Amino acid sequence: MIRKIQKSYSYILCLSLLLALGAVAASAQHGYRVTKRVTFRKGEISTRLAGTIPNTLEVHEYIVRARQGQTIYAKLHTLARPLGFYIMSPSNAMVEEETFLKDYTGELQESGDYHIFVYTTKGSGKYTLDIQIAADI
Repeated sequence: MIRKIQKSYSYILCLSLLLALGAVAASAQHGYRVTKRVTFRKGEISTRLAGTIPNTLEVHEYIVRARQGQTIYAKLHTLARPLGFYIMSPSNAMVEEETFLKDYTGELQESGDYHIFVYTTKGSGKYTLDIQIAADI
């Protein structure tokens, strides 16, 4: 158990360092973020978003409000291989350890705003992102 906790702390420390270094590098290169709050139409539990990331200096952030116990499903559709996403919880913790997701389904552990970040590791690319939040998927 202690070894597992130590491994988790090491992982969080390394990830925090990488994110901090990435933020410094992006700000030094004048990168920017496009942020959009996602809302669902009345009676709907899903939506499809489309976007284009022109280069590695841009990140698209989608903010979705959800409740603890709900299930989130997110799927990225793209022909550009270097595009992926990751999800941050309301307490700023990663929802999944993987940072370059193409699809994800999981039960949410807290209520509040979840942030989905779509980014590219090189080049540019067009994408669509399906997001579904429901009590049972």
